[in-house]
Amino acid sequence: MAPAIEIHDLNFRYAAAKPVLRGVSFSLEDGFSVILGANGAGKSTLMGLMAGEHRPPPGTVVVGGTDVRDSSAWKRSVGWVPQRNVFDPGERVLTFVTDVGWLRGLSRAEARSAAGEALELVGLSDRKRSRLRTLSGGMKRQAMVAAGIVHSPDVLLLDEPTAGLDPNHRAFLTGVLRRMADRGISVLMSTHVAADVEDAERVLVLDGGRIVADSPVADLLAVHGSVDAAFRAVTAGGGAL
Repeated sequence: MAPAIEIHDLNFRYAAAKPVLRGVSFSLEDGFSVILGANGAGKSTLMGLMAGEHRPPPGTVVVGGTDVRDSSAWKRSVGWVPQRNVFDPGERVLTFVTDVGWLRGLSRAEARSAAGEALELVGLSDRKRSRLRTLSGGMKRQAMVAAGIVHSPDVLLLDEPTAGLDPNHRAFLTGVLRRMADRGISVLMSTHVAADVEDAERVLVLDGGRIVADSPVADLLAVHGSVDAAFRAVTAGGGAL
């Protein structure tokens, strides 16, 4: 079976700007993985390329064995949670997630049923009738995650999903992602917060557009004692996150 996502020597820049990504290569298997990097490391660009928001060079981004430039069918197997919330604040939570499911190819009845299940999984079923603008910041991120998984993707990509959350909401959300991975979804999230790595199995450190470390989290902790210490050891700047 092909890896969920394969990245082959990916280089990327915006127009005439300096390179944002430099020779990035890795494959995503089952489980919960994290791309860790400081602001400006290239995390959002990398996540956007995997999600289809940017057009990568040929042969560099492969999803489920398919080059993303050859077809758009692969998008049905991928759930995408961008860094910014994307919804109408006046819409009700259940309606929002249902509409995303319908746009992902489910029938209206299937989408409504799947939306209820997704909201249950992320701990938001008791607010499904609420309007999105009334939710806390953490709950809004939970709604976005529910929308990302409503069509039962094989792969879930999340760009900085914990940004701006308090420690309790942050821990709850990473715990949800851990449970999703346990259900067989390949989960990959980006973050600049070392604590987000604790529930993951694998961490890839991105620094200056390059992958400078790729390790099981347990091995990294065994060597360095903490994620912060490991980050400082493997990045050029050596600064704490």
